[in-house]
Amino acid sequence: MMAAGTGHFFVLPWRDHALIGTTDEVYSGHPDAFRVTEADITGLIATVNQYFPAAELRREDVLHSYGGMRPLVDDAGPKSGSYQKSRRAEVCDHGPTDGVPGLISAIGGKWTTSRALAEKVVDLALRLLGRPRTASITDRTPLPGGAIGNFRAFVAGLHARHPSLPESLMYHLARNYGARAGELLALIQADPTLGAPLRPGLPEVGAEIVHAARAEWAIELGDAVLRRTGLGQLGDPGLRALESAARLMGGPRGWDRAEQVRQVDRVLDRYAAPA
Repeated sequence: MMAAGTGHFFVLPWRDHALIGTTDEVYSGHPDAFRVTEADITGLIATVNQYFPAAELRREDVLHSYGGMRPLVDDAGPKSGSYQKSRRAEVCDHGPTDGVPGLISAIGGKWTTSRALAEKVVDLALRLLGRPRTASITDRTPLPGGAIGNFRAFVAGLHARHPSLPESLMYHLARNYGARAGELLALIQADPTLGAPLRPGLPEVGAEIVHAARAEWAIELGDAVLRRTGLGQLGDPGLRALESAARLMGGPRGWDRAEQVRQVDRVLDRYAAPA
């Protein structure tokens, strides 16, 4: 991490690539219209080359770009940038403020404080419902799949129970699903074709798409390939991989062929050239 003026950027090793970010720009348009722009990409490349000249990054080195929006509490400060704006969180009860009883909004905050913010939201909801507050245990409860103990021993145990499957698959599933890796392996045991990579050179297998639809609330194909798995996180995985993923997801979601095509097209639109 290097300081860049009043902000920071990161160059992180990730899946045999480098993940570079972030920008901090104010966006005031409609959320559905948000896109990473060519100016965002070239500006970030220039910043990295300024502080890491040996990198000699070029535009063609960028395989994929993505962005997100984070609502900030309005402190009535300058609108030129978001880096200096407050990172504080605010829980708003819209009953007394807007005449909408029962509506609660959580504004601002960070990933690193999201658990504590969620606790405040639940406490407020219980109070509005007239129910007693119960002590939260989320500060000491592992995330789903998080209780695996020693990682290497856990992977070795998976491989011992499934010796016919490649050890690399065990590492991949353990890294991404932790103690829930067994749920993926059960799918593969029931249907061995789900253990095949969806695209040569990538570790994601069909069982991950099925699991995303059945157990992780994936509704759209983009949910599965862009957010629940890493299939689409290094750029366009190709039409064949997306069509395979759509067929696998189509079963749990009840998609016919036309809907599968629509879902694939929507994901491909995400890889359109930046404006």
